Amino acid sequence: MHDARRVVFMGTSFRVNITSIALCTALTNEAAIEVVDPQPIDLGYERIEYHRITTADYVSDRSG
Repeated sequence: MHDARRVVFMGTSFRVNITSIALCTALTNEAAIEVVDPQPIDLGYERIEYHRITTADYVSDRSG
C-alpha cells in the first residue's frame, strides 16, 4: 500500500489491527480514503469520504 493513492474500506471494523494499520498508513501517505458502510462510524478525520451505502451499491455505481 506504500504507493496507493486511494484506499477504500468496505464493511470492516476499525478495531481490527490490520485495518487500523492500513488506515494509519493511508493517512501518513496522504492517500484519499473512502469508507463504504450503510451506517459508518465517523473516524474523526477530515479527509475521509463516507459512502452511506452497501458495498454492492458502491461497486454497482462504479461499474457502469
